[in-house]
Amino acid sequence: MSKANSIKNLISSHGWLGIVFSLPLLIVFWAGGLSLFLIEIGRWAEMPHHPFDPNKAPLPVLEQIDKVLPQTNADTSGRLTYVPPSKYRAYSTLYYRDTEGKFHGLKLKPDSGEVLGDSEQFDYAHFLYALHYNLNLGTIGTYAIGIATLFMFFAILSGIVIHFKKIVPQLFHYRPQKKRVMLLDLHTLVGVISLPYTIMYTITGLIFNLVIVYQASMVVFLYQGNTQQLMNDVGFFSPAEEPKSQVKADMSRVYELVEQSESELGEVRQLRFFNYGHDDAILYIRGDLPGDISTRYEAHYRISSGEQLNVNSVDNNNFIKGQMFLNQLHFGDYAGTDLRILYFVLALLVCALIIAGNILWVEKRRREARQYSRAKVIVSNLTLGSCVGLLCATALGFLLERLIPGEWANRNSIVIFSFAAMLSVFTALAFAIKNKRALLRSSLYLCALLIALCLAADAFLFGTEIRQLINYGFKDILGFQIGMLLSAIAAILVATTLAKDKPNAKQEKQAQKNRVNPAF
Repeated sequence: MSKANSIKNLISSHGWLGIVFSLPLLIVFWAGGLSLFLIEIGRWAEMPHHPFDPNKAPLPVLEQIDKVLPQTNADTSGRLTYVPPSKYRAYSTLYYRDTEGKFHGLKLKPDSGEVLGDSEQFDYAHFLYALHYNLNLGTIGTYAIGIATLFMFFAILSGIVIHFKKIVPQLFHYRPQKKRVMLLDLHTLVGVISLPYTIMYTITGLIFNLVIVYQASMVVFLYQGNTQQLMNDVGFFSPAEEPKSQVKADMSRVYELVEQSESELGEVRQLRFFNYGHDDAILYIRGDLPGDISTRYEAHYRISSGEQLNVNSVDNNNFIKGQMFLNQLHFGDYAGTDLRILYFVLALLVCALIIAGNILWVEKRRREARQYSRAKVIVSNLTLGSCVGLLCATALGFLLERLIPGEWANRNSIVIFSFAAMLSVFTALAFAIKNKRALLRSSLYLCALLIALCLAADAFLFGTEIRQLINYGFKDILGFQIGMLLSAIAAILVATTLAKDKPNAKQEKQAQKNRVNPAF
């Protein structure tokens, strides 16, 4: 096979890989970009409902736990997990299983131990995050995204080979005279600029989503099926004997162990109790080491004696160090907000890369109308529908997250259903409406309107609480509002540009002749 034929086949494979996996990858990068601000979205959503002064001394851990447990039917012989407030979360959280084995999570006010509600009461941010890594489809979605990421990696490599000779001399070429050439320049430019970012994300995403593949191979080939030995070698510790004593005991040594961990290791992020309140209880402490990109440590203690049963940290466990390095590299939380903003911009550029690639695929097959007419219609409409649908569905989700009362039991289900319904409606409209430019313009105006209503609801419903929280130091809430305002302005500017830049009669006639959507 000649070199020219090889490149031609590679271009065809690159295009088909992009088309087949474009929609899930578009959702993944859009939701992933938003998930970079998971903490800010969560605080914006829930804190106006339960404002508090973070400068007040928090109620001691055991007092919070002992205050809450009588209000529950928790099975204290199992695991009881307490997560203190930190830079990642404003409230304390207590997780437990009841006597019937059902899992619960309660959000607590740090300074009083007051139960504020279910830990998933305001969960839209985590819905977007789950959309990023498994499309909210559970294990099946996780593996599906892993497979899509694998083929994305192949598409990246094939794109490098296709454009290798032209990458440097034509990198900053931008030729707006012809739409196809302009889109090709945009596709190539974004692909090259975002190359380190996309390679990093595809590799780390593959490791996270298809971890079972190399785990299974290690168990079978290196450990001869001995899963427990693998867990021991990578540092996962479990008590040799689960604590089962029924003898009540004082837990106050916990304060000493927490202080010891913070002085010797670093900030405590999580406490987990095994058989809480009894004389053989075990305490698990998880925290952050200072001054390292890979920061996690874990330790187990026998509470009654203070004996340290196990400790794992980046200093003595390369598995934990590697895992934490990949986590922080993927989420961009090893530096400041400016890095996360850069990651977000790159995520949007990758979304533009995917959309431009789909349009190029459609345009290339204009001459092959009979063979690809149905494929062109499906791809173009799905691309447009999913793009504008994601924008409007996300904005609607933020509005409902603000408007629906926190005490409603099914508020999360309403938000998620509304998100899915909005996305489905716009996808259907993309197939039904012939004037694609008008649909795109209207959807952008709608997105801006939804964001404006959300900001208005902030001002009129929670203006006092939000100002109070900003004065307390939670300025990330204001930052998120500014981000929404800028997004609304950008949507209006693009929609206004589309309204002014209408195709002339000749272009309309040519579009109808070629049976191609006017928006493309």
